[in-house]
Amino acid sequence: PSLSLSPSHELALGDRVTLQCHTPRQGGRATLHKEGVPYPLWYRDGVRGAAEFPITAARREDAGRYWCQYEMEGEQPEESERVELVLRDPKYPRPHIFPSPGAVGVLGTHFTILCQGGHGATFLLHREGSSAPIQRQAPRGHTALFSIPHVSWVDSGTYSCSYRPRGKMFVSSYPSTFLELEVVE
Repeated sequence: PSLSLSPSHELALGDRVTLQCHTPRQGGRATLHKEGVPYPLWYRDGVRGAAEFPITAARREDAGRYWCQYEMEGEQPEESERVELVLRDPKYPRPHIFPSPGAVGVLGTHFTILCQGGHGATFLLHREGSSAPIQRQAPRGHTALFSIPHVSWVDSGTYSCSYRPRGKMFVSSYPSTFLELEVVE
């Protein structure tokens, strides 16, 4: 099976999210699990391709790492990969994003994106169109340097960054403003 979150794996307090367990076959039972909880949170019998587990208004305690399990009677259960549900907290200021040397990347050269935010945080670089962060860093200070070593045409796009405060694995700042990277020859 596989587990996905819709509309996103990052959301604000009070947002709705649906955890979808996609099963390899019809029938059977799908159960939803969360790390740190010794029992299944929900289950669905007679699954027809996917089971949905909605969270109608996300609370802090909903943040964490989830997986689903699928089993047919008389067979060994199968587990999905773990997925993270991260809550954006407005008490953490948005980070700032800067291009270096400028907002234009020259084909074949090195390009750096700087992200400034919380001290000792884990910084994440996001690209529009990608559901997961494309890079992750945990610098000692309050600035992360994300590198694109050999700029190519596919690197053109819209970027933003966010950070997760130290010791708060499933809490995130809201994302920075957007940075548009244009690639030229």
